[in-house]
Amino acid sequence: MKNLNITKRVARFISIFIMAVLFSYLYFQNLAPLGVRAKYSLKDQTTLLTFRPKKRVITEKLNGQIVHRQIEDFLYFETPSLYDYDSAIVKIQFYNPYPNQDIILGFQDKESWHYKSKYIDSPYLNDLPMVRTGNEPYLFQKQIEFNNINTFFSNFPKDKVIGIFDFDNLSIYNRNTTIEGYKPALIDTVIDTPLRGRHVFYAYLDKEPFKMTVTKQDLNWYEDPDVLDIKIYKENDKVYEAVVDDDGVSSASHKVMPSQEVTIENPGPDLPESGVYKIVFEATEDIIIKSIRTNLHKLVFEGKIFPVANTDVYPKIIDKSSATNIITNSKIISALTHHKDSTQSARFAGEEFNIDKIGIETTMEVATESSLLLIDLSKSDLILKGFLGYFSFSPEQFFKPTENRILPINSQKDAYMSDFIITNYHPSLKAGDWRMNEYVFDLDSKYVKDNNLSWIIKAPGLKDDKRSFLINDIEVTLIKKPFLEKLWKK
Repeated sequence: MKNLNITKRVARFISIFIMAVLFSYLYFQNLAPLGVRAKYSLKDQTTLLTFRPKKRVITEKLNGQIVHRQIEDFLYFETPSLYDYDSAIVKIQFYNPYPNQDIILGFQDKESWHYKSKYIDSPYLNDLPMVRTGNEPYLFQKQIEFNNINTFFSNFPKDKVIGIFDFDNLSIYNRNTTIEGYKPALIDTVIDTPLRGRHVFYAYLDKEPFKMTVTKQDLNWYEDPDVLDIKIYKENDKVYEAVVDDDGVSSASHKVMPSQEVTIENPGPDLPESGVYKIVFEATEDIIIKSIRTNLHKLVFEGKIFPVANTDVYPKIIDKSSATNIITNSKIISALTHHKDSTQSARFAGEEFNIDKIGIETTMEVATESSLLLIDLSKSDLILKGFLGYFSFSPEQFFKPTENRILPINSQKDAYMSDFIITNYHPSLKAGDWRMNEYVFDLDSKYVKDNNLSWIIKAPGLKDDKRSFLINDIEVTLIKKPFLEKLWKK
């Protein structure tokens, strides 16, 4: 009997011990009362980061060091995510020899192919002879006129050129923009000129609903999923977001699948607030917007527009080539094509311009007193950029979302033409022969799969332009705050 009692006590002790160990493991694993830091690096063999797919990066030696050359637009790596990390400090050291090549880095934040990203290098904004103030957004000033960005927004300089880059809210626009005599349309507006890649445009409404149907077509010319992210902004707020997933083909097969549609409608029974709305189509150039149908009839595009009604270049997507007519209020336009079949003569405000160089911008400038000018493209498939102006597909659609002089930054020339620049990007810095940048990412929205967090390095146009850049090192420090610190802040 005595031996039986001892056996029971030992068994009970072992059970309690195992439960205590299990509880401690779960407690420290999930709550991390003391906090956790984990560091991963390209250089550290014990916490090695590896790129994928391997064919998109070339490993080579430079001055006795191992470096990595990215040769395609998208490159990925993963960091183990065994804890529910709160943030990540990412440091990257690289060499980007091209003055207009952007590099972007981000983490996966949705189950669909979607990454929350930051610009890590935009060479035309590096080393500007301007003073930087603020913190995401930053304000760059040629001459110091404002002590902080809040003062700038409350005393907006309407007679100066305001450059914008990586900045999507409407705080730099007139909030009280109205169109005199405006009436809702009786029929829908249909833009059936196909548009390729990312576009930003503005719509005006007054005492009417907001309805928009967008038709998306994947080219499948490049690898990786093709996801269209539609964001809508009113003043400082993002009021709507819709995601159209990949068509199911993520290979570079050129396979044409059925197009996809998404319809956006204002939620609830009440009409949306009157005024200007900003719509952003976040898309790679592997995506074509085949049509936009909306009840709204005042629609203008900002920065650039990329019409592609050219069956010679897009034979499986475009049934028939057609001339493209575009209205603008800009007196200076640049045009660029990547395809031999799209070299052409274009007429701008009645003057003829030859666009016969592949991959090189042609500037078209006219002197006229007319407020609205016609661009006539015989073949389409041109990337058009306007200086201090907007684009529309008819004079009736055109309106000015603001009287302020807003200039989307697409080149070093744009940056130097700006008196002020508003951006969330902070310039990369020189680090010997390299450049480096560092960002803190809030990981609250992260998407973790199989205990791994996926990261992306994007370099738009890298493959098409036959470019590459070097990565010397990436260091990712994942941080989980102490449990009591998080509890105290709540």
